[in-house]
Amino acid sequence: MGRIQSSIGLFTGTDFGRTVDQLIAISARPRDRLLERTQQLQQQQQAISELTALVIGVQLAGKQLAGSSLFLSKNAASSDNDTVSVQAGSEATAGKHLVRTIQTAATHLVRSQQRIDSFDRPIGWEGELRIHSDGFLDVASPLESLNDGRGVDLGKIRITDRAGNSAVIDLTEARDVDDVLDRINEAGIGVRAGTVGSSIQLVDKTGADASHLKVEQIGDAETAADLGLWGINTADTTVAGHPINVANGGPLRGVDLGELNDGQGVAPLTSLFITLADGSSAVIDLSTAQSTSEVLDAIEGSGLRLTAGLNDARTGFRIRDMSGGTGALSLTSSDGTAEAIGLDGSALNGILNGRHLKRQLESSETTPEDVVQRELIVPVEAADTLETIAAKINQSSSHVVASVQSQPDGGFVLQIRGRRSGEAGRFGIDVEGFDLQLRTQARGRDALISIASDGGIERRLASADGVFQISDSSESVDLNSTPGSNPAASESTTAPPNNSGLVLTVKELSPSPVSITVSDDDTAAVTAVRAMVDQYNRLVDKLDSLTFFNASTQEVGLLFGSNEALRIRSGFSQLFSGRIQGAGSVRSASQMGIRLRDTGKLEFDESKFTEALTENRTAVEQFFATDSLGLADRLNDVAERIAGVGQGLLLSRTQTLASQVETNNSRIETLNRRLGQERERLLRRFQETEAAIARIQSSQAAIAQIGLISIPNQTS
Repeated sequence: MGRIQSSIGLFTGTDFGRTVDQLIAISARPRDRLLERTQQLQQQQQAISELTALVIGVQLAGKQLAGSSLFLSKNAASSDNDTVSVQAGSEATAGKHLVRTIQTAATHLVRSQQRIDSFDRPIGWEGELRIHSDGFLDVASPLESLNDGRGVDLGKIRITDRAGNSAVIDLTEARDVDDVLDRINEAGIGVRAGTVGSSIQLVDKTGADASHLKVEQIGDAETAADLGLWGINTADTTVAGHPINVANGGPLRGVDLGELNDGQGVAPLTSLFITLADGSSAVIDLSTAQSTSEVLDAIEGSGLRLTAGLNDARTGFRIRDMSGGTGALSLTSSDGTAEAIGLDGSALNGILNGRHLKRQLESSETTPEDVVQRELIVPVEAADTLETIAAKINQSSSHVVASVQSQPDGGFVLQIRGRRSGEAGRFGIDVEGFDLQLRTQARGRDALISIASDGGIERRLASADGVFQISDSSESVDLNSTPGSNPAASESTTAPPNNSGLVLTVKELSPSPVSITVSDDDTAAVTAVRAMVDQYNRLVDKLDSLTFFNASTQEVGLLFGSNEALRIRSGFSQLFSGRIQGAGSVRSASQMGIRLRDTGKLEFDESKFTEALTENRTAVEQFFATDSLGLADRLNDVAERIAGVGQGLLLSRTQTLASQVETNNSRIETLNRRLGQERERLLRRFQETEAAIARIQSSQAAIAQIGLISIPNQTS
């Protein structure tokens, strides 16, 4: 059971606890004065901390004005955002651009036509896949390389066949010689276009003689002349145009036969014997052929019902029998001609795929690693499944990636796609030992656009992924490939640029040009200046609340008269009201619409600022962003002197206050200890006094009980 204690004396009735408290309170007055002073110091610490945060806020807001791009911001709008979207960086040039979409980008994709019942059961085939990224034969000289690099003045021409049928051939979007030939051959008239040597050749297929075979120029362009077709007006069925010089010295289209067979070329060709499935046949003279395209043109011109082109891998020839007969398609020669062009053999299914002609592209500087990167050899064994074949391809980390795709009919096919988009991601596949019936579903190609800026000359640009960065000097921009990675590309390529210019993304083709408008955007600069002004005014509000003086009540702010507050005001006010030298033609903040008011706050005239931007954007940029001398860096210097980590004014004051608080707390702790000891001493004295009084009272009570002792008389 606890002991009941009381500060009231049991014998004297004195409240000695209260008496001790009063005595201690008198002794504690020095400590209490020290506590009050410490509390003031802590309040000053808090105030200095708030000022530091606000000064840093002004500093950070000022740093936003140090970036040149802030004053060069642009707005960009597309008239058809679904076709071409646009973003404008600080280096984009204000103006109007007319964009014509010519071709969208595509990633190369090959898929097998052969269906396999299971993706994880052995196929039982043996052989190999050769996946390569060069050696292609579908090469056509870009029009810009013709006429010794002078190019072709693109426009429209009219061609009339010998039956009198005419067609206008629009070549304004033609990119290379193949484009020219394709547009002529698809015009719907009886004229077949090809090449012979360094000339474009026209062959009339109508068998009529009602008209001359004619080529006419339409409009002011010199297209027909630049293509060597000017002045053609003949009763002949076959006519070759004037020779066209190619800047690089190569053929107009196709590959020089000297590049085949790993660069060893082919022996002089003679004649090729072709027999179709219906028994029809022809002897084709290849003795004058100098390129792969001339070989194909000669076969196409045999008069037989066949088509001649390149195989799916674009590394050899492909002949298809269109006769409808039941026999075999056969190609032979009396010497090595058929073998030299990879077409020696026969086919019962009407299609003869020629072998890889091994176009040689390697130079003397090519390393073995380069060759490995361009060609991947994947061995296929009887135990392999579609799944393991795909895994072998993917383990190589080469330029392609493979997967197994399920089909609606329940079968499975092998799919291989390029890791890179555009023409740089093209690849071909040659199969030996088995037939997956590989077909190219999408051929890797670059996106193409034509752009004219402010009514100027059109420029044609290419991009691997459909993203274009436009600059005043753009020739071609490829954001996805390394320069020179695609030797067949007709446009020059540049290293991937940054995104500070005008960036266009082509999403789809449009028959109509897309208008892109780029204008200066003042929003970011206005917002940044206003943010700095607002941040500074918040600092001034805090200073006012900490340094006020009320004459009637004699009240003062926590930092009234402090050196720190005075130096903050003077440092910033001198900067905003003074002259700025060495930062361009602008000399003061007031010229930018930033004025120091009588209240000490800043006032921002947005209209004056935007007017200054309109008149001379570069001068505004220099005033704010010039290194060391611009307003942004000067503002940073003032803030560093006030709130910097090193010798900043506020940091020094904070450290001084912290030291004073620490010293005071130590003294307070000592005084509290002494006061506690004094309290214990006084309490003991009172308790001892109470005990003494209790003893006295006890003695008095005992004495009071002492009575007289009567001694009776004794009688005898």
